[in-house]
Formats: sequence, structure tokens, C-alpha cells
Amino acid sequence: MPLAADSTESDSVDEVEFQAEPWTFEEGDGYSVYYPGEPEPRDASYENVRYRRLPVVLLKPDMPARWKALLEKR
Repeated sequence: MPLAADSTESDSVDEVEFQAEPWTFEEGDGYSVYYPGEPEPRDASYENVRYRRLPVVLLKPDMPARWKALLEKR
């Protein structure tokens, strides 16, 4: 399994968010990806696709107030 980002890749962690539902870790020939929700169906062009459901904790970096305001507008 590939390494993911952690707290050492941020100046400081503003928020720690524990996800209630496990995320899907999907890997196949030449790629791997994490995403929330159930495994997504793939067409025949994806080969040797494997799925695992894993617990996830999101570490959110401390951001300037104006960046946070932009995200809240979404």
C-alpha cells in the first residue's frame, strides 16, 4: 500500500477528522487511489483491480482565514 500524506507534511494541523465510514483503497495495473464510499464499477480497460475498505483519518492543515472563507463559500 502506498504511503499517504501525514502531519509531517504540514506546518501545523488545524483539524483532525475521523471518517465515520471506511474509504475504498483501489489498486490496479499502474494506479492506486483512495476515495470515500463503496468501490466504483470499472470498465474492461482497467486490469487486475483490487479493492479494500479502510478506516481513514484526515489531517487538515492550518490555513489563512481568507482561504478558509473561500472554502466555506462552496
